Amino acid sequence: MTSQNPYEMLQATVMVEYTINTSNSGFCLMDVCFTLAVNIIVKSALAKICEALMDGKPARSVTMTNNERDAVKHLCLLTMKPVVYVENVTESDLADLANNDFVKNVANVASELQSGIVTTSARA
Repeated sequence: MTSQNPYEMLQATVMVEYTINTSNSGFCLMDVCFTLAVNIIVKSALAKICEALMDGKPARSVTMTNNERDAVKHLCLLTMKPVVYVENVTESDLADLANNDFVKNVANVASELQSGIVTTSARA
């Protein structure tokens, strides 16, 4: 089994098809320009996402334009989905979160990964 570059796998997965309208006069230049623009946007977004994934970062951490986000939205990448970290601490720790190293560490990780955090005290 050969190992594939993740970028090549994403390119193989993403197959964007646009129909170029034809008329009696031939190709419609506006449709051709639109297709080229969309392909450039998709390629740009995929390059950014691939770089982040190779660095071990989620796709949601990538800074993209609205057009780039729209172009890859249909991929439904799991690492583009929002994440919420839920911490279960003791009642005494809940009253003094500022001095809890665990809570600080989780808050730092959540912040770096652009994720939410909820701290609760629940007992079974």
